Amino acid sequence: MNLSMSKLILIIVLSLTSIYVISCSTCIKHYEGHQSIEVNGMIIKKFRNENHAIRTFELQKEGKQFSYAIFYDIPGLWDHSEVGDSLIKPAGSLEYKLVKPDTVLYFYPECVSLQSVGIIENPKYRSK
Repeated sequence: MNLSMSKLILIIVLSLTSIYVISCSTCIKHYEGHQSIEVNGMIIKKFRNENHAIRTFELQKEGKQFSYAIFYDIPGLWDHSEVGDSLIKPAGSLEYKLVKPDTVLYFYPECVSLQSVGIIENPKYRSK
């Protein structure tokens, strides 16, 4: 491999690394702001926002409806959620709990390391 090819590979690797770091940094800042938000309700509708195709849940609790949009990836949460499930995220936490009739699933934002929230391994699936 010649020197120019090595430089090209180095530039590509550094570019991809910087994109990941910037993306992750933005994600962490976003979820630090969401850490104080409490989400607790039954999913009555799932849809993508018309303007930017943002994944959004329409939730209901005690007869009141509200929306919760997911701007950054929370791996698995959208795919595993169904109308009728309950979505719970306590204030002060980045853990999203999806309560199904026979199972409780736990999800975390992609940019949050589980060790940083005191979890050794991902307890994604737990029986009730």
